[in-house]
Amino acid sequence: MSTATITHAPLLTSPWASTKQASHIAPCQFPIATPPLASFPLHNEEGVTYVGDTAGTVHYRFSFPKAGIVSIAPATIITLGGDVDQTRTVAHPVVTLQKQKDGTWVGVAVYPVGLHKVLLFVDGRAVLTPLLPITCETNQELVNYIDVPPPDAKNCIYAMRPLMEHGSVAQDYVTSYTTNTVEEVLVYLPPSYHMAANATRRYPVLYLLHNDGNNGQGSVQLGKVNVIADNLIADGRMTDMIIVITNNASTLCVNSSSDDITQMCDDLTEEIIPYIDNRYRTKADRDHRAIAGLSMGSMQASRLSITRPDLFAYAGIFSGFLRTLWSGIGADDDHMEVLRRDPAAYQSAMKVFFRCIGDEDMHMPRFEEDDTILAELGVKCTRRIYKGPHSWHVWRQAAPEFLTVLFKSAYKWC
Repeated sequence: MSTATITHAPLLTSPWASTKQASHIAPCQFPIATPPLASFPLHNEEGVTYVGDTAGTVHYRFSFPKAGIVSIAPATIITLGGDVDQTRTVAHPVVTLQKQKDGTWVGVAVYPVGLHKVLLFVDGRAVLTPLLPITCETNQELVNYIDVPPPDAKNCIYAMRPLMEHGSVAQDYVTSYTTNTVEEVLVYLPPSYHMAANATRRYPVLYLLHNDGNNGQGSVQLGKVNVIADNLIADGRMTDMIIVITNNASTLCVNSSSDDITQMCDDLTEEIIPYIDNRYRTKADRDHRAIAGLSMGSMQASRLSITRPDLFAYAGIFSGFLRTLWSGIGADDDHMEVLRRDPAAYQSAMKVFFRCIGDEDMHMPRFEEDDTILAELGVKCTRRIYKGPHSWHVWRQAAPEFLTVLFKSAYKWC
């Protein structure tokens, strides 16, 4: 197998190639994969087509009549790595596309099920294409991605189902005097919320805090939490609830000098929760309020569930931590002293305490350190290990299990 040199040029916010070659970034070596094209379907649609087989086969097609070489490369992923960020390149080969007589470029690749960030290169330059889905990378750059479905897509919990009721996702803007910003908040409302017969019905609320590598939109676009909730409700497995997805990226940007996680927590309790309770039909008490966080958001969820049991009775820690471990957002662990002083009080206050992580997560040692802390304090939790790294692939697996145990009259700790 031969190799090709690919330069990771900065991605653009427009769908056209950069006019400058990136000279400040060292080239990366990737193996070239050129699968046979005999099975490529005859169609004129550009972008990606998912075969839906057990191998995870995808077909690419793009029109660049004047290009000399077109390829798809794995994106470099920036992952949270303690005091400094760690760069990890997904170990999928570069796919060199084959030019057809009509000027289109086609290729075949195989990926595991789930999300994969990819770079489209045209004559050695990175192109952000509107023909593939687009998401943000570390809240700064935009990047294309593909979402390989499982072979049994009909039974996939995060796949949109036809012929059933669906909820909605509202996009609200909250004026925060805590952060001196206007913040975007996404509000999932279950299908029953909009029905005239339920005009006076009130709902419990889950507050979901996002990870560092994305913003609140990622929970809908990548995590599919609204689709998962719709499907669970349709199956009778989940209590109808409102899900509020915050956007802490604005708070981090405002406080880049101090990056105080306590301010993000204050923003939720002093600004966002009152806003939601005043504008939506909520059950505004601790017994009907849950908090959960992904990665960075888990540190906020831990802190708030421990220090504000008057507000929350359910907590979810997804690929995350009890302690504030990332020095970039402060290392204030005074909430752990609260837990150590009276662990029995915390255990009694939490109707559900759910923790999970992927078996390939680089933060597994820290997760296991938290296991030891909880064991020493005698605090029980529901602990799950899913297949996958520090990614949406794991959080998509965790979301259904967590959502189905919230706001139930009886829950068995396990």
